[in-house]
Amino acid sequence: MIAAGAACATARAQAAGTPPAEPTDGSLCKGGHRMILRVHYEDTDFSGIAQHTSYLRFLERARSNYLRLHGISQGAMFSGQDAMLVVRSLTLQFLLPARMDDLLQVTTRPHLVRGASVALHQQIRCGDRVLLEAEVRVAYVAEGRPGPLPPPLRAALLRDAAVPPPVARPSPGFATGQTRQPSPNPATGHFAMRFAVASQNFRTVTGHAGKTRRFLVFEATTGLPPQEVERFDLPKDQSIHAFRGDGPHPLDSVGVVIAASAGDGFIRRMAARGVVAVATAETDPALAVSGYLAGTLSPEAPHEHDDAEEACGCAQG
Repeated sequence: MIAAGAACATARAQAAGTPPAEPTDGSLCKGGHRMILRVHYEDTDFSGIAQHTSYLRFLERARSNYLRLHGISQGAMFSGQDAMLVVRSLTLQFLLPARMDDLLQVTTRPHLVRGASVALHQQIRCGDRVLLEAEVRVAYVAEGRPGPLPPPLRAALLRDAAVPPPVARPSPGFATGQTRQPSPNPATGHFAMRFAVASQNFRTVTGHAGKTRRFLVFEATTGLPPQEVERFDLPKDQSIHAFRGDGPHPLDSVGVVIAASAGDGFIRRMAARGVVAVATAETDPALAVSGYLAGTLSPEAPHEHDDAEEACGCAQG
């Protein structure tokens, strides 16, 4: 604690010196983002201690910069698509105070990526002292309604969430293990995400996701090619087109469904269950999963629904 206090004191003493050699927006790091900032007079109260509202600005700035470095401009998102990322929930643990001229490091790590939202763990440190821990859930809203996260953004978040978090030293006032972390595959110990690929023939990516009853299930583990781990052969009443009610469904166990075609109704129903649905022209199931994770998945091939398909509700998922 003496060394940590000295580090903060040194930072304050050097406030008039050269700022740290960090990009304005911070930098991407393994599993997330880090940003350096200094506590200014405007951030503090009469005693020189940072006000609690200042931490909210620090955290918001870090989240925005994290997205920007992943190629997501929130300003462009709103002006071009009438879409935005909004905070749905926020939990803060104030542990130690930050003082004027302190040099702080803010880290941001996604740890639970759902279809339309992401849970982030954020931390503010001064030297080796943890000042604040935050759990933030951010949701994607388009035209005033919840919607699936844009595929390139979700792929980037999934890649970061799959990186095991660093071993954290317990901080005063914050229980170890309180932060929800990604779960490892019990068989391999690696962190993995699950995908369901529509495949009526169990060989290629097939279309009409809403009426599909057969899916190849893959696990994608950091640094390894996706592996098929399971197959769904659902009864007719378990196709999403026929499924009714809010009860559990086998597709709830995956984070992403990939098909050759998917109607708006299917996409909406999957998003409501916390699952992203995407359509692609890629025909190889494993390559489709790899392409999604890399953000290079080929878009759905142009096609037309015939009258019979429209009548059966295929176009509505």
